[in-house]
Parts: sequence; structure tokens; C-alpha cells
Amino acid sequence: MNVLIALQNFANQGYDMLMPMMFMANMAITGATAAVYTKVRSKEEKSLVLSSAVSGLLGITEPALFGILSKYKKAFIAATIGSSLASAFISFFGVRIYGYILSSIFSLPAYIGEYFIFAVLGILIALISSYVITYVLIPSVESSDSDTNTDNENTVNKIELYSVSNGVYMPLEDVSDEIFSSKMMGDGFAFQSLEGEVFSPVDGTISTIFPTKHAIGIKTDTGIEVLVHMGINTVDLNGQGFSVFVEEGDKVGPDTLIAKMDLDYIEGQGKETPIIVVVTNMDRVQSVIGVDELEGNHQKGELINTVNLNN
Repeated sequence: MNVLIALQNFANQGYDMLMPMMFMANMAITGATAAVYTKVRSKEEKSLVLSSAVSGLLGITEPALFGILSKYKKAFIAATIGSSLASAFISFFGVRIYGYILSSIFSLPAYIGEYFIFAVLGILIALISSYVITYVLIPSVESSDSDTNTDNENTVNKIELYSVSNGVYMPLEDVSDEIFSSKMMGDGFAFQSLEGEVFSPVDGTISTIFPTKHAIGIKTDTGIEVLVHMGINTVDLNGQGFSVFVEEGDKVGPDTLIAKMDLDYIEGQGKETPIIVVVTNMDRVQSVIGVDELEGNHQKGELINTVNLNN
């Protein structure tokens, strides 16, 4: 919806003042993620956080949002604060963009004009404020929460992922979003739902519900983190077309209805509607093995993948 409004603004006015706020949000996410890099200690997690921060700087924020900030909620809050401060600043001074372009550091030339200096200052506010707030709020950690071993984790060496809807199985490689199809976010599968109902793919606890309702995180008792992402680029819908039936902290299983998608509305907004299920902390995973004959229709609650964990 935001994109449609921006395009209309370009057509009517020759500029837009909404996309600069999206730019500030991306920069705040990048700043918060960069601060997390200074707090983690393991080489594996540093590598993941650094690549997510660089992607955010280039305008691709999904790895940072789903792979980093969903684990460190105080960093998510810091990014929100940084984005709000920067957006308020640029709105006050009337910053505008003169061409439609991805909100990344390379979009700066599209801001050249009398408000350019305020756009640059807004970026600095977003980056620095989110970085500083995250740095203050998050203590140094040896590894992410998902890497913390318990006695239970030592005795369980696999989890099972189940179909999330009545619908058609899709290999992750067939998803049109490269972030998921390249398995940058993790391994798993996707489903094209027939009815829009979304069930939990795993036994666990709801750990994260994104404000835009298009993504839900679930953590198993073994510390494995599973992301259920509904649709492609549906973050742009700001929650429209989604209903969520669980809250953070709820226990869920394959029979639990966690959300529903209004497929007609979402598709009417030009968005694809696959339900994507990925394990995000792949450093804990040895292999992901699918059952036989995955292609075609499935009912909700059918076993799809067995995830074998590292010993």
C-alpha cells in the first residue's frame, strides 16, 4: 500500500515524502544490527550478524529482522526508536525523494535537492541512535539465546516440521524471494494454501509476532527457532489481510491455528501468498530431510521434514 501511495505522489507531485521514512527504518535496523555485532562472541554468529548488517545497508532488511532482531528484542525496540527519531526529523524539515528506488544507501542521489543535507542527517540519526540504544540495552553474550544448551537439548537430536495448511507443497528453491530460495534465512519448505489458514509447523512456544502480522517466530524446547513467513513482501501491507490467533508465550503444536491470511485481499494487492517455513538457527542443524512424495496437495499436520540436530 505504501508503494502505491508513493507512486501516486510521484505522478501528482514529482516527489514523495513517505519513502524517506521507509529509508530511515532500514537504516535504523542496520544500526541496531551493527551494535549486536559488537556484543556476540562466536565467529559463526559474528559472520551472520555482519552479513545481515551489510544487507540492511543495501536495503534488504529481512535477514536482520528475522535472523537477528527477532532474537534480540531490545535491539528491535532500539531500531524502532531510532527509526521514529529519524522519521520525525526528516518530516519536520520536509525531506523528499524525487524518484522511486529501493531504500538503500545507494538511493541517496534520488534525494539531491534543497533537502539533501537533512536526508543525510536523518540517516546519521537513524544509524547512530539505534546503534547506541542497542549497545546500551544488550549485554555481551557468548552466543545467541538459541545456542544455549540445556539437559533436554542434549537428549533430543531431532525435531519434526509439519504442513502448515491445506494446500500445495513448494520446495523452498521455488519461492520467488531470493532471500528464502537461496536459504539465506535457513532451510525448510513452503506451502501454497488453499484456504488461508496457517497452523504451527512444530511443537514449541510463540517467541515473536511481528507488528505487521505477516511473520511469526516459534521456539522449540530444544532451542530451535522456526520462522513462519506469510507471503512475499507482505510487510508492505502493515498487517492488512492477516489475523493472528496466538500471543507471545503461547504453547503451540501442529493442531494450533496461529493465523489466517485473506488470500483474495493479499493477492489483490499484487502480493504472492506462499507460507514459508524455515529453521533460522541453522548452526544447530546437521541436516533437513523431507519425507517421500512431497510434491502435490497435503492436509495440515502432515509430516514434511525431519530436522536432525548437531550432537
